[in-house]
Amino acid sequence: MKRAIVFTLFVLLAGLAVQAQTKPVPPIPEIMAHARWVYVTSWDGPQFSSRVLPEDRAAVGDVQNALRSWGKYGIVFEPQQADLVIVVQRRPSEDYLAVYDPRFDNSVPLWWTSSRGGLDPQEMPLIKSLQAAVDKASAPKPKAGN
Repeated sequence: MKRAIVFTLFVLLAGLAVQAQTKPVPPIPEIMAHARWVYVTSWDGPQFSSRVLPEDRAAVGDVQNALRSWGKYGIVFEPQQADLVIVVQRRPSEDYLAVYDPRFDNSVPLWWTSSRGGLDPQEMPLIKSLQAAVDKASAPKPKAGN
């Protein structure tokens, strides 16, 4: 009897583990696909604040240039004018990029990513990740039954 209960629990837990692994990753929020204007800043403040480290100041400018090249979003210089706020940080160990909705509590990003060298001005892999996610979300959805 104990073996049957243990076996049943094992099967149930294994099923839950498989189900958890195959759960699809949620898409990016729609606001990111439809946004038009972005404000780029660093974790420590606006680009030209005295509190911002030189590498973060450069990262803000590099991200702005990459976004201009992409052409999806226009750059604004006041957060109140933005549909999205992009916050960046460049560090030797890892670079970060997070996207926030300026209308709500900014403690939880809408989307974020990080990687070592992710804000390298030559490659900008974090911007490429953002672009891929937004392009995928912006792609026309197939109609049901087709």
